[in-house]
Amino acid sequence: MNARSSLMRLLSLLTLIGGLLSACEPTSDQPSEAGAGLRPLVLWHAYRGEEASALLASLKRFESEQGRAVRTLQLPHQAFNNKLLAAIPRGNGPDLWIGAHDRVGDYAEAGLIEPVGYWMSEALAAQLFPRTLEALSYSGNLYGLPLSFKTLVLYYRQDLTPQPPQTLPELKQMAQSFKAAQPSSRWGLAVPELDSLYFHAPWLHAHGGVAERMSESRADQEALLASVATVKSLLDEGYIPPELNGALTASLFRAGELAFVINGPWFKGDLEGLEAPWRVAPLPALKADGSAALSPYLGVEGVFISSHAQDKSGAWELAQELASERAARAALERGVLVAHRVPYQAEASPALKAWRQAFERQLDHVEPLSNRPEMKRLWTPLKRMLSSSLLFGKDPQESLTEALRAIEELAR
Repeated sequence: MNARSSLMRLLSLLTLIGGLLSACEPTSDQPSEAGAGLRPLVLWHAYRGEEASALLASLKRFESEQGRAVRTLQLPHQAFNNKLLAAIPRGNGPDLWIGAHDRVGDYAEAGLIEPVGYWMSEALAAQLFPRTLEALSYSGNLYGLPLSFKTLVLYYRQDLTPQPPQTLPELKQMAQSFKAAQPSSRWGLAVPELDSLYFHAPWLHAHGGVAERMSESRADQEALLASVATVKSLLDEGYIPPELNGALTASLFRAGELAFVINGPWFKGDLEGLEAPWRVAPLPALKADGSAALSPYLGVEGVFISSHAQDKSGAWELAQELASERAARAALERGVLVAHRVPYQAEASPALKAWRQAFERQLDHVEPLSNRPEMKRLWTPLKRMLSSSLLFGKDPQESLTEALRAIEELAR
């Protein structure tokens, strides 16, 4: 996506927000007033360790400046969504919570989440990456403020491949040169989970496919088959080692036996202490002319307001603090990829700056993970399809037919 396309997407998003500003009305009767005597706001989250400490620091600052108490409840990640779905309708839930964007559709369909377009300003929207706002939108409404994001990029070691490839043909050429010295022990590219739709999505999107349309669109089914054929050819030609897991991927990369790795920001933790210089870059394009970029899923963490909150405008004030530039700046310094644009302009070491800029550039070629409720039924059938086709040699069309049948049964 070029600069003009990015600008047009941002302008379209601002137009949507402008329409929401004029068309929506708040569901709370009166705005809150800062000061003593107001009911404490209740915030739920699943943060641990350093993230939890940083959150508490932001909340203390909010309490000091706004004179409004905030109570928090830390819940296990695995139980978080079920707790929300059970508590909010009974009036026992939070005023706002921090969570992943992929459940927005579920919350909206259940009437548990408050649209925030009424409060959203064009100035605030312009400070946030457009794709992160897009991820928090559902059926024409904006349902939260983005805090951070995750996506896949290309890792490479500069001592082995000084420059990242811009296209898949370039990657293959570099990998061939890398493997030539030790063809039996070196690999060109690692995809840690070949049977995962999350890790396969860049290939699917590069072929023009969309997973959530798979059950009713023949074009998307053909795109999936084409993407499987592309990855299978890389396997058969010896570029990709089969059945890698995260630990083995890190071990091979650290040992200098891998030229490239497709992975997310969490992979950085596996490289701590590695003395060899390594960098990240946006994923390459599928075609030699630079078209059909590998576009991974975008995952966004945001702050959301309950439709049952007693003081929604007070909750919005807190949400703005959590999504503010100063909160984002502190999070970026901890290594979090924040959704706020401004902190990326701050001074940093060359390596850290390159790290941040690579993920920022990858945002030009991402697809927000669908937040529609029906997306949940695709993961397991498509995982089986990818596993049988890529790892066990089953006919991809046969595997896809079985997956579509399973998706249809889950939809009943």
